[in-house]
Amino acid sequence: MLPEATFKSRLLWMLTLGKLLVLGRLGYHWSTGGFNDEQGWAAIGILAPTFAAYLYVVLDDYLRAHRQQAPALRYVSGPLVRFSYVIIPTYIFALLFLMEKKVMPPHLSFTQMTAGFALVESVLGGYVSRVVSAFFK
Repeated sequence: MLPEATFKSRLLWMLTLGKLLVLGRLGYHWSTGGFNDEQGWAAIGILAPTFAAYLYVVLDDYLRAHRQQAPALRYVSGPLVRFSYVIIPTYIFALLFLMEKKVMPPHLSFTQMTAGFALVESVLGGYVSRVVSAFFK
């Protein structure tokens, strides 16, 4: 069991650092020629909206919490904490893996990479968004 406030803080940091790692790696590959301008902007167009959506939900929750009285101490179950600690890194590593496969031999085409991004964002991102929406209301 983990206090909900601690879990929410860890969830925020895992998502933020993970997505910044992915976007930073994209920027690195873009600057070294792994992505041309069109591909770089298209990849950002796929990755950034989900990151912005997660941050919007988290920010809205924190702003609402500052206007309300302190909530009663609540706890998050161990299995849900473990699930979150597995699904979020898996989500981030899947995005990084697809990006690396695009720039390292044997190459994925940009179309294959974006299809993989869409698949990861819809499947694993769906689980991540469900966890985020459950705790950041």
